[in-house]
Amino acid sequence: MGRDEEIMKTIQVKEIAEKLGATLYGNPEASFDSVFIDSRIVTDNSLFIGIKGEHFNGNELYLDAFNKGANVAVVEHIDVENVPEGKAVLKVNSTYRAILDLA
Repeated sequence: MGRDEEIMKTIQVKEIAEKLGATLYGNPEASFDSVFIDSRIVTDNSLFIGIKGEHFNGNELYLDAFNKGANVAVVEHIDVENVPEGKAVLKVNSTYRAILDLA
């Protein structure tokens, strides 16, 4: 294993929902082993955190992240009817706070 490679254990979304004070939509058994804030580079079995930026709103990109392999998304806003089967969305008050709580 290279020096820059890190191993993250697989985590089930139900393990972090309460810690984040999140409302869970979708599959409570969904899991992830990596975390991304850029929906363009998510990988299979990852968690995507939607961050609102100056020129974009990552909260609106969770479906793109799912299409690229993410299993879980953390967002501030969600259309609950748009959670693909097998995926999970955690709705939080602040995705910035969620990043701190996950660290």
